[in-house]
Amino acid sequence: MEKKEFNLDLIAPRVTSDNLYFQILTERVNEMWRAHLKRKGEKKDGNGGEKKYGDRR
Repeated sequence: MEKKEFNLDLIAPRVTSDNLYFQILTERVNEMWRAHLKRKGEKKDGNGGEKKYGDRR
């Protein structure tokens, strides 16, 4: 049975600087968070999922 190798660059791309690595990671997390909030806002009626002052949901 042949062992399959994974392309680790798809998971965490190789970078020369730690700062660049965290910048790429932050961008990916922000994109995922934006998509999550967009889906959450589409599910709710009314104000698009935004909480107003004093609103207890």
